[in-house]
Amino acid sequence: MTKLFAAVLVLSSAVSASAEVFESLTYTPPSGWTRSDNKEGRIYVREEVNGVGVIALIAARPSSASPADDFAQLWRSHMDTNLIPGPPPQPRLGTEGEFTISAGMKSGSAQGRPLEVSLIIFSGQGRVFGVLTVVSEGNAITQPALAFLGSLKLAQAVLPNQGSQPIAASAPDLGVDFDIPPGYTAVRDGSTLVLTASAETPETPCTFGITPTRASTGDLRADAEAALPMAFPGWESMGNDYRLGTLEGSSPAGWPFVSIGGIFWQHSFDRFNGIVLVFPAGRGRVNVVWGKGLAYCMPNERSLKPLVARLRPRGISLNQQNQLNVASQELVGKWLWTNNMGRGGSSLQYTFSANGRYRLDSVSKVAGNYAVRGNNLTLTPDGRAPEVYRFHIYDQPMLGTSRRTLSLEGARGMQEYYRVDGN
Repeated sequence: MTKLFAAVLVLSSAVSASAEVFESLTYTPPSGWTRSDNKEGRIYVREEVNGVGVIALIAARPSSASPADDFAQLWRSHMDTNLIPGPPPQPRLGTEGEFTISAGMKSGSAQGRPLEVSLIIFSGQGRVFGVLTVVSEGNAITQPALAFLGSLKLAQAVLPNQGSQPIAASAPDLGVDFDIPPGYTAVRDGSTLVLTASAETPETPCTFGITPTRASTGDLRADAEAALPMAFPGWESMGNDYRLGTLEGSSPAGWPFVSIGGIFWQHSFDRFNGIVLVFPAGRGRVNVVWGKGLAYCMPNERSLKPLVARLRPRGISLNQQNQLNVASQELVGKWLWTNNMGRGGSSLQYTFSANGRYRLDSVSKVAGNYAVRGNNLTLTPDGRAPEVYRFHIYDQPMLGTSRRTLSLEGARGMQEYYRVDGN
């Protein structure tokens, strides 16, 4: 009990290479523990024959009048009084930067086994978040919990965005300006600016890290391939059989990007989806943004949409951005969608010509003009009103190989087409 309480009271001064970010905290996740995310926060669980361990990271909420009241409220809302009866413990208080740290601990029992429960909360900037640990006896549970608590570190330069609109921010030394997407918090961690959300959802699919500019090979795809295996120190790629595909496109402002991804693992238990987003940062330089998460974090438009539209590279002028729209050049050619139902099935085929004309072959034939600006594709059928789509071109993994894919997202949803002209 003494060791666990001591770990609660002392925050680490170093950040591990495999550190995770939650709210304004960095920490090293416990190896071999099962992780789950929900709207309340993030939970790690480990079950052994002789015990169980739970580590719960509690998402931020508005702070009350005092840190002691914050502590009591979080204790009561997260504690099972059948396991730990009685009032909350009297917390010990400390400060670090803009935050007041409150920590308390109590003992109890479950199924005849002793339990130790600790709560550490952080009050500041008008919000409060915390870490709750529940451990039974046994080194297999206690030691990883101690290591986790010992790795906790309050990150500096925290910019939370808990509203529904982006918040403008800047990182001149990283070569990029950006808006913090809704639901994310920007945390400066050494030379990297980390954007983290309290839970992984379709709207907040990844934890992102914006890194300093680096030398480019002159080929964004090659830069991305070189960056991916180096983006997550201490973690190992599971290889080409576990690649998550490739996305090549342009931002709404017109600058090009390439994103690739794969699955990374450690100690056979822990694994996550890791992606990189690479885009120009001026003459001979590129920016690399890494992303990590579980099911929703992928190198596709849905995962990257919260970020790509809000990045503003400093090293590219608007004219250069428009000149670098490589995706629009690759659009030229034939693209097919089919429902693969044999007789009675249906198909759509677009043919885009280099002269700005297109044709759509389906039950009826449509022809007209097309125009590209960034990742917006405007189709104007002859004699009809224009329609605007978001488009991306990327490699879609399929049965051990991949095929070039065009996604069109418009008012009626998103549709994928595959290149059929061999280009």
